[in-house]
Amino acid sequence: MGQGNRETGRRNQETTGGGNSMNIERLRYLVVSSELRTFSEAADRLFTTQGNVSKQILALEKELGVLLADRSGRTVTLTEAGKAVIIRARTILN
Repeated sequence: MGQGNRETGRRNQETTGGGNSMNIERLRYLVVSSELRTFSEAADRLFTTQGNVSKQILALEKELGVLLADRSGRTVTLTEAGKAVIIRARTILN
C-alpha cells in the first residue's frame, strides 16, 4: 500500500470511527473533558473543535450504549457509567 493510500485509509478511519486507534482517541477526549470540565477547554488542549470533542464523546456513548456525561449544565459532569469508564480509560491510556 502506497503512502497516499495509507493516508486515505487513516482519514477514512477517523471519519467513520473504525479501528482501535479511534476508540482510544475517544477515550482520551473523554478523560481530558472530564479533567478540564468543559468541552471547549478540552478542545483547546486537544487541538480540535468543541463540536468534534462533543461528537466523539457522543460516538463513544453510542458505542458503549450508556450515557457518559450530563450535558445539562455548562460543565462536563460524568454519570456513574462515565466515572467507571474514566477509571478504565486512564488505565488504557497510561
